[in-house]
Amino acid sequence: MINIELDYFAIKCADGHLNECTNDVCKECNISLEDQRQSDDPYVESRTLLLNNVLSYIENSELEYKDLKKAIRKGIRTKHCYENEMEKVSEYISILSNELRFDIFYSINMTQEGIKLVETNQIINDINTFLIKLYVLLGEVTLFEPTKVFRNIHKRLLLTVIAYKESVVELIMSTIALNIEDAMKLKDISQVKLDNSAQELKILSNIFGARNIENVTDLFQNGELNLSAILGMVWQTSNEGTIEEKISDVCEQTSYYFRSILSRDKEHYSNDDLLKLSIYKYVGTIAFDDESFFRKVSIAYITYEKSFEKNNSLVCEFLSRYTAKYKYMFKKLSDLSIAIGFVFGHNPSSHVLMTNGMKWYKDLCEGIYRDSMIFLLLASCVDREKSFDIDELIEWTGFGDICGQFASLTNYKLNYFVEGVDSIIRHSEAHVDYDIDIDNQRVILRNRQKKTKTISTKEYSFDKFFDQINLLSETVYSSIAAFTVFLINNKYRIDNVDSYLAEDEVTNKSLGAYAVLGLYGIVIDQENENDSVMELSGVYIGEVEQFSFESILAVFAPLVQAKPHLTNVKLELRDQEDEKFGHIKVKSERTIF
Repeated sequence: MINIELDYFAIKCADGHLNECTNDVCKECNISLEDQRQSDDPYVESRTLLLNNVLSYIENSELEYKDLKKAIRKGIRTKHCYENEMEKVSEYISILSNELRFDIFYSINMTQEGIKLVETNQIINDINTFLIKLYVLLGEVTLFEPTKVFRNIHKRLLLTVIAYKESVVELIMSTIALNIEDAMKLKDISQVKLDNSAQELKILSNIFGARNIENVTDLFQNGELNLSAILGMVWQTSNEGTIEEKISDVCEQTSYYFRSILSRDKEHYSNDDLLKLSIYKYVGTIAFDDESFFRKVSIAYITYEKSFEKNNSLVCEFLSRYTAKYKYMFKKLSDLSIAIGFVFGHNPSSHVLMTNGMKWYKDLCEGIYRDSMIFLLLASCVDREKSFDIDELIEWTGFGDICGQFASLTNYKLNYFVEGVDSIIRHSEAHVDYDIDIDNQRVILRNRQKKTKTISTKEYSFDKFFDQINLLSETVYSSIAAFTVFLINNKYRIDNVDSYLAEDEVTNKSLGAYAVLGLYGIVIDQENENDSVMELSGVYIGEVEQFSFESILAVFAPLVQAKPHLTNVKLELRDQEDEKFGHIKVKSERTIF
């Protein structure tokens, strides 16, 4: 905690009670102090004099930063692009975490006696140095021009640096406040901003943390790792601490990230509750605009809660038939989260990004969107007191019907849940096909009838299509994240909630294997399974010469143990140019060839 000693207690009443120099009457006994009262703290001037260089630097730096932003808007200053963005962002995070540690602010003696001490003068010099580094970092991050992959990460980083800077400035201003109330108010504001910045920094650090591959694969030798450990390990990629510590860290960050709708006491939530929710936090951190994402989460969550309060028996009846769809979505979104996270982490070529992105977009449109929005549609019907049939809603309500209804329900703000859904898909009669034009950086969508007759065509630039992927992902993830919080918040009021939140052993082990492959930069894009063989195909996002097939053998143990009918698991890898460069086969009796 921030700790600054100040001595505003400069007046003694007749009974010897200490009071602030600006008090009219004694706080203890109400004796008048008007004869001694002063309009300002007499020590402010001496503290201001001590901090003169610091205050001048803040004032000048704030003006320079305003000029910098103005110059960028006018095109006078050009932003910088970096070939290795991950390395640059990691460098900025390291500066915030290590070089700009807040330790010097945890104990400062700014009393009248304290400001005379040599130690205090040294601390002031350290603060000045600290501020110089901080404003330099702020300028560099502001001038950083991210690619589409790092756009949201950059925005989060910039806001974190700004909040960190504001925390320091508020704290320094508290030392020259005219009274104790103002000083404590500024200090409290500073502490809140510092705490929030620390949480944001943890989230960013996790995304760009070092991958301790050897320790991770050791945990997969016997195939017994559970989902909680998998998620705690994958979402929190630091190479420090035990699995239990990583899980605790992920849960803390998830609780912070969704704090606006986690409305119960802290004790209400188990680690497994928060780890389920961490999937949506992980992708949200990378890909979504916070304001837009949480607006949708809030709309969906409020709609769920209102419908539950109006007719909880009807909602529970629906939920009892919805379990399979929720588990299907959870599995698909878990796979998608891992794929998105590691593709972001490795900043691949446009070809790899668009090839995978098109697959994600089709997965989201073909089934996941519809299934994820059924409960939101039902909840809105209950809220609007509109009659409906549960079986018909679950089995027969189509993709286009949901989009059409939501688009018209602007009074209920459900029109936000059509964002990212392209009209060519929404209104398709039968089939949507696509081409990726690498040379011209274009994605072409075609609405076809019976796969032969093209009805309509739409083209996107890579940048625009990437935005479309993010927007549709944001829409789908927000409704399911809100639904997951709704289940967790009401887990003692819904009889069958355990059927939603219970872990599936086969799913867990599959997720675990794919997650660790992702740590190596392998994105699985095809999976075929028959009675005895599972064939996986993936893209390796890295330098082929640096890849070692032997290093990933342990990853297949969970897959073989989870599916004892398999006699062979085969992984075939392609490079970023889509050229096959090798494969690995694992037999159930552990014979490798």
